[in-house]
Amino acid sequence: MLKHLSPTPFSPDRVIIVGAAGFVGKAVASRLHAAGVPVLGLAREDVDLLSAGAAAQLITLLRKSDTVVMISAQAPVKSNVMLIDNLRMMAAVCDSIAAVQVEHLIYVSSDAVYARCRHPYERGILRTAGESARGHASHTGSDARPSV
Repeated sequence: MLKHLSPTPFSPDRVIIVGAAGFVGKAVASRLHAAGVPVLGLAREDVDLLSAGAAAQLITLLRKSDTVVMISAQAPVKSNVMLIDNLRMMAAVCDSIAAVQVEHLIYVSSDAVYARCRHPYERGILRTAGESARGHASHTGSDARPSV
């Protein structure tokens, strides 16, 4: 359950959607645009989270007053290579959030982090990365799992 700590609702100055080209990212952007919230949608074409300079590129785009919605991932993860790529993508976001310390971070995950797997280390590893990133947001963070 999401607990709001502000006594009065307010719109964020700007929302950065990392993974804006995907199904959930498009829906979030559409809803925010309809509410009149400024949105900067980032897709792979804008910032390749697997590139060596991804964190540095994100840092140039982020402001302290931003709310970041992290939706980007390769899914469903069907191999260790995909798992490692997702971790690398999240590391770039974690590094940029640590540097800029944005106002809010919303990490969108899925129930796939709890899927049955042969190796227990795989279960929840991306969840832990999301929790780490939220620790760098200056005020609040939340973890949303739309399929749960």
